[in-house]
This record gives sequence, C-alpha cells and structure tokens, in this order.
Amino acid sequence: MGTRIRKDANESSEDYVNRITAISLEERSCPYFAPHSYPMKLKDYLALEQKNAIEALVNRTKADLLRRKVLGLNDRVSAVRKLEPHKRGVEYRHLMKELFDAYGLQPRENISIAGEQIDLSFGSGGLVSAVAEIKWQAQPVSAGKIREFQGKLENRSPRIVGLYVSMSGFSAPAVDQASEGLQRRLTVLFETKEVEDIFTGKVDLVSLLHEKIRRAEEEKNPI
Repeated sequence: MGTRIRKDANESSEDYVNRITAISLEERSCPYFAPHSYPMKLKDYLALEQKNAIEALVNRTKADLLRRKVLGLNDRVSAVRKLEPHKRGVEYRHLMKELFDAYGLQPRENISIAGEQIDLSFGSGGLVSAVAEIKWQAQPVSAGKIREFQGKLENRSPRIVGLYVSMSGFSAPAVDQASEGLQRRLTVLFETKEVEDIFTGKVDLVSLLHEKIRRAEEEKNPI
C-alpha cells in the first residue's frame, strides 16, 4: 500500500486527506467481525449498517401504514353497528375483507361452490390457507352453526384452517363443539374483544391467528 499513501505533487491537502480516508476505510477490518470470521472491511461493515438502518426504516414505515389503514377501518365499525341485522352482516364481512387485505393476506370474499358459501378465504406466505365465517348477530353463535362450518371444512383440503369470527360471541356448547372437532379439522374462534383489539391496533391480526392455531394444536383449545 506504500505508493497509494504518498501525496501526489499536484494533489491538494484536502484531496489527499479525503483519499487517504477512503483508503483507510477500504483496508481496515471491522473489529466486531474479525474475531469470528474472515475480516470484514470497514467500508463493508458501514454499508451493512446502512442497509440495516434502511430496512428498519422500511419496516417502521410499513407498520405505521398498516396501523393507519386498520384505524381507518375502525372508524367505520360504529356505522356498521347501527345497521339493521342483515345489512350489518354484509357490511361487516366487507370490512373484515378489507382488514385481511390490509395485512396482505390476499382475501377472497363470498365464495360459492356447489351451493355452499364461504364468507372469506385467505392465506399468504408462511401462513396456512384458511377459510373464515364472519358473523355479527344478535345472539352468540350456537353449536349448530359451528357444526355447519365444520361440515364445510371437511369438503376441503386437510391443510385448510377454519376461522370463525363472531361479534356476538359464542355459546358454551359452540366452544365445546369446536373443541371436539379439532382432531378432525382445526378450527379457531375470534371473539368480540379480540376483533375490537385488532381494529384499534392493540393486537396484530396475524400474530393472534398464529397464537390461536398453536393453542388449538397444543392445548386443544380453539378460543
């Protein structure tokens, strides 16, 4: 490196300092990596730090954008709450579709096959494929409704998970029915408070779904 650090006759002092600084960055090994692997040049370490900082900024921006979208949807929940029952159910299903879409879960709405209707289907990346029933009724969901939903699942691929979302809660027999059916088909339940927490940004939808699936598999608890 001897000739590289010599000052050229026509080189200004400022240019010389800048050039030597650049050479130093190229030649020095990063002290954090040197003891563990082949030496990483300091310039590469700084580039890595910059890359990590950019990725962190992107992730924060994505999280902020998701939060804004979810809170925007939450502003519409009150209006849906005031609708007559049938209209409320339809608009709530639309709202949940937009929620799943905000999370990048590629939802499809109101799927009809051979006279059988599914409110939503979704799935993305590492998340298993799932179908969802979305209800906002006057009374808690009954065991019969859960049994009907389980029947829809049995006509589909074994890898598909069932999600039942109810803004009116579930009766005790409904929860028992979902628990008894776990060996045949995995079904998890979202209750009113959980859905409200998702819409207000207190709970992450995907994290909650993964937690529910794990609890159903390990503890035989769908709720």
